[in-house]
Amino acid sequence: MASVPQGEHCDAAGCVRLACSAMGTRFELLLHGADSTLLQSVGEACVEEILRLHRILSPFARDSETARVNRLAHIRAVPVSPDFEALLGLCRRMHDLTRGAFDPTIGPLMEAWGMRGRTGSANQVAAARACVSMNLVELEGGRVRFRRAGVRLDFGAIAKGFALDRVREMLLEEGISDAFCHGGRSSIVTIGPRPWRVRIEGGPEIELLDQAMGVSAIDGRTGEVDGHVCGHIIDPRSRMPVQHATMAYAVGASCSRCDAISTAALMESGPHLLDACDLVGVRRADGTWSTLAGQARRQRRTA
Repeated sequence: MASVPQGEHCDAAGCVRLACSAMGTRFELLLHGADSTLLQSVGEACVEEILRLHRILSPFARDSETARVNRLAHIRAVPVSPDFEALLGLCRRMHDLTRGAFDPTIGPLMEAWGMRGRTGSANQVAAARACVSMNLVELEGGRVRFRRAGVRLDFGAIAKGFALDRVREMLLEEGISDAFCHGGRSSIVTIGPRPWRVRIEGGPEIELLDQAMGVSAIDGRTGEVDGHVCGHIIDPRSRMPVQHATMAYAVGASCSRCDAISTAALMESGPHLLDACDLVGVRRADGTWSTLAGQARRQRRTA
């Protein structure tokens, strides 16, 4: 996805590294400061927060909050935690902003297309299409309800960014103002006065200055339906695999929003995406890149 910075930023004295496995990937925190004891203590608290959010948001752990909602919300309204409510509310806003290109209900269709380790069928795809829509998800008074059976939430395209936004808040609250944090090299947060340079795989080098980045790509995983093989990104509007783009990135202030925008940009690219970030890049199927830069980004580059 994106390269992790190496060299002077990471090897200098006063750099503390912490890591953990969560949300199906490896998170890593590179924290800089004069007080290594403080860096270690705050970093460990951040790791615990990432793991706590994993226990809430993972759809694959049976005892997670997401799994409980997916299991019961078509039967009755299910009370949810403030974290779950906040993320689901953000997902709805990003769904509206991207004109439906970002949708956390896409899970049933991905499974039907064989993205969960099984080969799907045309009948399964047809049934799953009826279960994919944010209009089928109700959130009111801290309770979630699905309007029909078969709907499932999967926060995989935004949960890492949500966790890293929380990490950024915790670091700043403790006075740590120089850091690089990533989740699987596809969700990145930087803090502080120094620019961090990351290279997009097969693409440009991006300079992040107190900014976040989200990267989405159609990777080596594939699905198969009745002998038709496809990449693992599904457009929730057409209910078909994405074919015209292979990678996208978004840069802005919020990692969760950048994650959502980079996913949506694989399906469409337009100025409305810049309402949630500063910069969007898309690699088309023919290997060429296109870029959209918002007003805030242009002002920073010309200052």
